[in-house]
Amino acid sequence: MPLIALATCFEQANLYYDEAPFVAELQSRDYEVFPVVWNSPEIDWQCYDMIVIRNTWDYHLQAETFRAWLDYLDEHHIPVLNPTDLVRWNMDKSYLQILADKGVKILPTVFAKGETINLKETLKAKNWSQAVVKPIMSASGDNTWIITPETADEFQQQFDWLNGQIGMMIQAFAPQIHDEGEYSLVFFDGVYSHAVLKKPAKDSLLAHEEHGGSLQAISVPEHLIMQAQGALQVVEDITGIMPTYARVDGLRDGDDFILMELECIEPELYFSRAKDASKKLVNLVAEAIS
Repeated sequence: MPLIALATCFEQANLYYDEAPFVAELQSRDYEVFPVVWNSPEIDWQCYDMIVIRNTWDYHLQAETFRAWLDYLDEHHIPVLNPTDLVRWNMDKSYLQILADKGVKILPTVFAKGETINLKETLKAKNWSQAVVKPIMSASGDNTWIITPETADEFQQQFDWLNGQIGMMIQAFAPQIHDEGEYSLVFFDGVYSHAVLKKPAKDSLLAHEEHGGSLQAISVPEHLIMQAQGALQVVEDITGIMPTYARVDGLRDGDDFILMELECIEPELYFSRAKDASKKLVNLVAEAIS
């Protein structure tokens, strides 16, 4: 009976509630399933037949430790979904610039890591009335906020410190996030599965449910699906790996899909919002183990 470790974090030691359909599907096929905190010093990772990274939502706070964990899994030939080389590539959001250079449409972005950036001057040069400042490695909206020409100076010191510590990026603010919402499209092995539309609370930037945001399952126009799928194809062209699972987040600008993030590490996959989603991923787990 294969043993499957679902890698998680201490705060979600029993897994996030949305993982329940995925766990149930694994168990229905006679897999033994264990939620395992990724940075626990007590775990014998070599006893598992497969590790599926799921709720490791604190990895960005311990990036070097997380990379060392991935190295350990590689050294001991422990199978991981998604593959560790893809996970490493996806950790730093500067991958967005790499995708943009290959023709994927993203929000106008300044990647500030390693550079001295004046926020107010950047807004003026870009003619941005609002911008979003965020780390190049983050989760759940940590250290993310909106600046304007009027408020840029008061945030400069905080920005400089964070940029020196972890690296920061500045993105043009997109009003679609409040007007329509953010699309999250889920793909398994490059094939579209399902999607949700997320909207932040009125006075918030963050669309996460824990921050007051809302989400609903939706049908996505085919041309947007094709563009999101195209971004995944570019990832495969660059890395040589098609993600076993991925969530492609973006905004709609007319007929264009504007990529916000392409999550291949520990994305919420909204299993509870799509009837067959768990079966699709478990099929791929079975394929990877066999």
